[in-house]
Amino acid sequence: MLKERLKKIKNKLLNEKKEAFLVIQPENRRYLSGFTGSNALLLITQDENFIITDFRYWEQAQKEASLFKLIQSKEKDLFLELKILKEKYNLKHLVFEEDYLTFSQYRKLKDILGKIKLYSSSGWIEEFRKIKDEEEIKKIKIAAQITDQALKLVLKNLKAGITEKEIAQELEYQIKKRGGDKIAFDIIVASGENASLPHAKTTERKITESELIVIDLGTNFQGYNSDLTRTFFLGEIKGKLRKIYQIVWQAQKEALEAVKPEEEALKIDQIARNYIEKSGFGDFFGHALGHGVGLAVHEGPVLSKLSKDILKEGMIFTVEPGIYLPEVGGARIEDLVLVTKGGYEILTKFPK
Repeated sequence: MLKERLKKIKNKLLNEKKEAFLVIQPENRRYLSGFTGSNALLLITQDENFIITDFRYWEQAQKEASLFKLIQSKEKDLFLELKILKEKYNLKHLVFEEDYLTFSQYRKLKDILGKIKLYSSSGWIEEFRKIKDEEEIKKIKIAAQITDQALKLVLKNLKAGITEKEIAQELEYQIKKRGGDKIAFDIIVASGENASLPHAKTTERKITESELIVIDLGTNFQGYNSDLTRTFFLGEIKGKLRKIYQIVWQAQKEALEAVKPEEEALKIDQIARNYIEKSGFGDFFGHALGHGVGLAVHEGPVLSKLSKDILKEGMIFTVEPGIYLPEVGGARIEDLVLVTKGGYEILTKFPK
């Protein structure tokens, strides 16, 4: 698995006629090496793989990054070790991740490495990460199952008088109790008018009867994430709130039915967006329909009206239309979807 990923990067270097690639982004480091620590650099050349870290992570790197030659930095700044490698292997070209290297780090690289040509790159590893292998799919499925189970158990205690924070805290407890390493992101519990905020901050607000409650949660399992949103009714919901929920449900249903290999991601977005617009609520659905989920909660592909992604077998992403009415409330339904050879599989099983 890791060998295949490294082979892809080495082929990329060969095609670009470059000698070495510097990786600093944590998820990208983990994807290529297996290393889960917080302080390291990867340097990949056609012939060698190096991981530079400090004393704190030395033993961990030995266990996790077996395909890499380990270099323990005695300096506070790991970049200083790059100079030794550059001179030892007579490197003349170095590619770096432009989306993650700060300007001050770039200047430091230039000062440390001297006469070497620096080239920026964007999305080299992220492009590979869009398509999940069998082991990645397995972990994401487990994360999704844990999320479903946690929500099912907590829903039993959903009643008037309980606060948004109490619900979120119980969800986090249940996720960890059932094998999740941690929550994938800060859990959103948004009730009443708070639900009009797509990324509402969970508060001490008490749940009351006859209002919509949006719950957005996810699990991190062995580095991989899940993402799920459901909108609940406490008591009887009538009028506009019931209407927007039904519209969101139908918009998601139609979008899901169009998911298949080789389809344009923007077309999936258009299907949901057009349905919401024709229903008269287009101005209240302002975010992308979905995003990839894997080592990061938000990664490629992107399902939006500007997306250039083409769906491929093995991609995993959310489909999450929503309608948000200021000072009234909102509804969102989100599922995690795997593109299969014949269409799609919904990984989040919680009922709607």
